[in-house]
Amino acid sequence: MRVIAGEAGSVPLIGPPSGVRPTTERVREVFFSSLADRVTDRPFVDLYAGSGAMGIEALSRGASCCLFVEQRAACVKVIRENLAKTGLADCGEVWHQDVAKVLGRVVSWLRGEAGIVFADPPYAYKLAGKVISQLITAELPAGTIVVVEHSAREAHSALPVPTWRRKIGETYLSRWEA
Repeated sequence: MRVIAGEAGSVPLIGPPSGVRPTTERVREVFFSSLADRVTDRPFVDLYAGSGAMGIEALSRGASCCLFVEQRAACVKVIRENLAKTGLADCGEVWHQDVAKVLGRVVSWLRGEAGIVFADPPYAYKLAGKVISQLITAELPAGTIVVVEHSAREAHSALPVPTWRRKIGETYLSRWEA
């Protein structure tokens, strides 16, 4: 696992603890290619952050700051180590919290700035539909981009149609814009 591009490009990252599914390099490549330069100078939120690879990639590519939210203590430790390893610790804030309990605070953290919110809930718990619903109905600043990584097996027919969707293997990236 490594940072793909930007300021910290090619820096190897510590992987998440056993039992945590990391976002693959291929999925990260598709995600960031789809956004092009829209990451630059915007706040980025990495929900269910795992190793922090998505948020660190965003910082490396010019995001102004990143909030990492992760419930597992072992993952929080890895995120902090990866931020230090890449020299990006000053730009990252790590919350050791349950994502479902802090979504309102995430909106406040954006401080009215249009940002990018990425969520990669554990596939096994089938949380994607609930997370998507909460994020797209939150009072996010206008222009905020919400992207959820989810299993291709999880149907979301009751949700608004995303503005963009890509399938990468058994993974979908679905995007909505506030």
